[in-house]
Amino acid sequence: MKLFASVFIVVAVALLTLVALLHTQYGLTMVKHTISTFSSYTLTAEKLHYDITQPFSLTFDAPSLRHAQRESAQKDFQADSVSITLAPLSSLLGDYTLNSLVIKGADFTDRVHDALPTTLAIKHVALDSINYSGPSMSFKDAAIQLTDWTNSTASWGDWRGQFLFSSASVEVDGLPVSNVLLDSERAKDGWEIWGISFNSSWGNITGSATLSDSHQWLFHQLTLSDARLEYSESLNRIIKQGKDFAKDNEVAIRRFDLLDISASFDNVTIEHLNASIQDLALKQGELLLPDTNALISFNASLLRYKDWVMTDILSDVALNDNNLDVNAFSTKIDDNGFFSFSGSLNASSLLVDNLVVAGLNLDAEDPIFQSSLSILQSLDDIQLNNVTVKHTQLQHLDKQFPLQAIGLNLRGQDIILKQAGHPGLWQGKLSASAASASINRIPISSPYFSMTSDAGKWQIDPISLSFLQGQLSAKAQIDLSRPSLPWQFTASGLSIPNDLYTRWLGLPLNINGEHDIEMTLSGLADNEDSFAYSLSGELTATPHRLWLHSEEGQSLSQSVLSALHHHSDTQQKNQRPLATGVITLNADRGRISLPAVPIKENTQRLRLSGNWDLVSGDADLRLSK
Repeated sequence: MKLFASVFIVVAVALLTLVALLHTQYGLTMVKHTISTFSSYTLTAEKLHYDITQPFSLTFDAPSLRHAQRESAQKDFQADSVSITLAPLSSLLGDYTLNSLVIKGADFTDRVHDALPTTLAIKHVALDSINYSGPSMSFKDAAIQLTDWTNSTASWGDWRGQFLFSSASVEVDGLPVSNVLLDSERAKDGWEIWGISFNSSWGNITGSATLSDSHQWLFHQLTLSDARLEYSESLNRIIKQGKDFAKDNEVAIRRFDLLDISASFDNVTIEHLNASIQDLALKQGELLLPDTNALISFNASLLRYKDWVMTDILSDVALNDNNLDVNAFSTKIDDNGFFSFSGSLNASSLLVDNLVVAGLNLDAEDPIFQSSLSILQSLDDIQLNNVTVKHTQLQHLDKQFPLQAIGLNLRGQDIILKQAGHPGLWQGKLSASAASASINRIPISSPYFSMTSDAGKWQIDPISLSFLQGQLSAKAQIDLSRPSLPWQFTASGLSIPNDLYTRWLGLPLNINGEHDIEMTLSGLADNEDSFAYSLSGELTATPHRLWLHSEEGQSLSQSVLSALHHHSDTQQKNQRPLATGVITLNADRGRISLPAVPIKENTQRLRLSGNWDLVSGDADLRLSK
């Protein structure tokens, strides 16, 4: 018992002496001597601070730590100030262990761990006013906190638990960012990023994520705000880095927000975009749609794509497997136009719940218009529940067959336009009108049509076309539910321009003028052969004010034959007025006959008759006196 008491007294006296020395000018010398005696390191410092209330804590001013066997000063560890809190019990077991380490004003490199004991372990590390320079990243004036750190061959050692970081300036792969804040935790098999934010020249980023060591990223939330984007080398580098990152990692995004984003490129400009995207995934750079809905909603004040300008855009979209569900989309176009859409689209079908088009100028040659038509043609099923088109202009400036409609109005309900790959009005009601139109250079005023269909029985009643001096009314029907597609067509008109047959139907007829008409036709439309075998009906025309061009010196018969085969030159100024009787064409299962029609020019008279067989292709056109 006396021995124990003696040992205790000796230890106590030694500790008291040590504490007393730490308060004197010899304290720093004693610590330096202790380190050099019991380790391979030498310590230099300007001053030592010690407080008896914290008996295991030491603070050094301007310390420098050097391995005794290394000559290069670059291996030194230097700082403005270092505070350490010892862990005596752990250190007595032979390990270099600290409860805490606080460093202020130090410059780090990837090799900083070389200047520290290889078995050093620190329960809590706090770094302040730290500068770092590495091969891919550098930062200045940073504050860092981390827990359970151990020295290793890794650039920053190893640690588990909390990692806090802030810096006014960071550069990653040559790209500068500022005001960086990071709150994270290192787990056994990955990272938990509770929050990250930074500012850059291309926008501000905030977010939270989980990263596993198996290169799987889960972004709980990611926000890009206040971005002003335009073409630059740095933006190209960011995009490339993003693509490379996506290829090497599996990325899942629960929510991605864009706030006040503007961008300007050669063909695209967007202003004040706000968007929210939920539940998206990328694997090897490819977009993966989830089993549940991926929700996308956005609005923008302006979007320009080439010559298209859209303003006040609103959209709410859901992606589900291979389906695109548009809950709402609306925009103004070119100031005077408006477009609104809701429905769903996938690789084989389109369902339109509601479509409104108003005040647009549509060019059929526009790439967007052509792309839309290509998509529609590739679909198997197209259904339109409600369609409204108001005061819209449509033009197709094709040299062979130009089209134009001014003041187009269209209304449709419960329409099935395509079913199992077969086009046609299978179901529903559709009507359209226009203030005026031009079909292959034939002007039309106030065109109108109305069509209905029930279970594939498609009826068009009426078609009404008003020409400069005449009018045509027609109606038609076709049964899409029957494989042979039986059809019927009737028409009647007054003062119909003869150009209609040449310009609309491509018939080789070049006799100018007008005619009254009565027509009833029927047949099958399954294919060209069934049409040829089945065409039946009658056409009666009463021509008036007829004339044709002819070359100087041509006989009447030569001029008529040239006009009927479209061989006459319309630039010739020699006009020949004609008078004819009533023209009647009879069709019986593809065989068309033309009873003799008298043709008169002054005192000259001819009779025109003919027969055509659509099945064999034979034709016999005769002129006689």
